[in-house]
Amino acid sequence: MGSFISADWLLRIDDDLLTHLEYVIVQQFRRGESFLLSWIDGANDRDTSVQRSLWLSPSIAVGFEFDSADPVPLQLGWASALSAASGSTEGLRIMDADGLDVPVVTEMRR
Repeated sequence: MGSFISADWLLRIDDDLLTHLEYVIVQQFRRGESFLLSWIDGANDRDTSVQRSLWLSPSIAVGFEFDSADPVPLQLGWASALSAASGSTEGLRIMDADGLDVPVVTEMRR
């Protein structure tokens, strides 16, 4: 499990998914684009899960921490689906290669 790090949140994400999110987020930032990142906060019980959203902007520092130094091959179909979502009004959702939401363990950093 790697981590997506923002000023207020730490999201624990599988390295495969994190690699694809990093690719999409970096591409958006390189174009100077801001967008919404949304995820389901809750590991197991859908009844207690909460949807969270975070506005991402190139002017705000974010970080990616991988648990393994081994590179993860980029799956272009998955990356393309995430990229398309990031440009939508709903924003980039944290989802797997099949388009299903992936629950994320979330920690507040304040």
